[in-house]
Amino acid sequence: DPRNYGYYQLTPLLKALNQFIIDERKTPNSNAKLVFIKNK
Repeated sequence: DPRNYGYYQLTPLLKALNQFIIDERKTPNSNAKLVFIKNK
């Protein structure tokens, strides 16, 4: 719910917190994107 934090998706919220290592990878045969999240 964007009313709580101002972000419509989880990944931009986690990027804004700057407490996580975020690795985004594109899959070779589709338009899908894999997102790996790890604590700093």
